[in-house]
Amino acid sequence: MTIRVASSEMGQGVMTAIPMLVAEELDADWSQVVVESAPVGAAYVNPVLRTQATGGSTAVRGFWGPCREAGAAAREMLVAAAARIWGVAPEDCRTEAGRVVHPSAGRSLRFGELAKAAARLPVPDAVFLKEPDEFRLLGRPIPRVDTPEKVDGSAVFGQDLRLPGMLTALVARCAVFGGRLKGFDARRARAVPGVRRVFEIPAGVAVVAEGFWAAKRARDALKISWEEGDNASLSSTGISARLRQALSAGGTVVR
Repeated sequence: MTIRVASSEMGQGVMTAIPMLVAEELDADWSQVVVESAPVGAAYVNPVLRTQATGGSTAVRGFWGPCREAGAAAREMLVAAAARIWGVAPEDCRTEAGRVVHPSAGRSLRFGELAKAAARLPVPDAVFLKEPDEFRLLGRPIPRVDTPEKVDGSAVFGQDLRLPGMLTALVARCAVFGGRLKGFDARRARAVPGVRRVFEIPAGVAVVAEGFWAAKRARDALKISWEEGDNASLSSTGISARLRQALSAGGTVVR
């Protein structure tokens, strides 16, 4: 069983949590669940954010209802398909670990064997969801499905994208907020193998090279002079002192 997750995995565990919502109501065999990132599409909109985006701790909250309802609806359709095949009432059947079971006759069918027949049935308008005391997966310490590939290095991230002729750019920026570039010497940077260009941009100095490591080495080799501006002496200690001074002056609002 493949479950597509519409939220981005950014360390918060959605690649495990959201499939658990579907699998719980579906009575799926968790060991047979495969998880993928969803493509771009209207079907994957976050109900809270009302767009296909991830943020604000809305992933599980947003998909809690829709994913459980989807799992419950699919379960009912699979049960109905099995009941038709056996010529029995759906209420005489139950589901467990990826199967529809007809207990009185001692027979069962895997979800995969029923999928095509179930897909031809109408989707229920309303479904019953499990009560918390019926949960088998939700609320349990389930190992994250994305951990193994992140440990063995096989996980693919956005930074791993490679296209024909693709170059990598890194930018050297002033360490002080509001600082400006005074000048730079790029001779050592341009000498790094794989470097294509080094040039000034509004944010600082950009280095373009054939891959990250060449760009990184070249950026580190730059000699740059910055005009740090009014914030050159700004520090946490100084900010705290300004706030204390404003507070003693009657609570003046400062930014």
